[in-house]
Amino acid sequence: MWPYIPVYQYILRRDLAESTTVKVSKETVRRLAALRRSLHAKSMDETIEILVRRRRKDALDAAFGSDRAKSRKFTEDDRLEDRS
Repeated sequence: MWPYIPVYQYILRRDLAESTTVKVSKETVRRLAALRRSLHAKSMDETIEILVRRRRKDALDAAFGSDRAKSRKFTEDDRLEDRS
């Protein structure tokens, strides 16, 4: 069983005074703190918000974007029309 400790208060909305405690492992706290520093976030809340936004963007890109790894540059041979 993982040793869980209550860590930071996660603010549900920045304009409200409501918050809740989220239990995470010490390792997760360490990794979030490192991410916070690398992202230049002001708080753990901001770090989590950045991660959530990035995940949402990645999911939308995967669902609606092109597959850039399989795409290649358009060439004249790709034309389906005859211009003669």
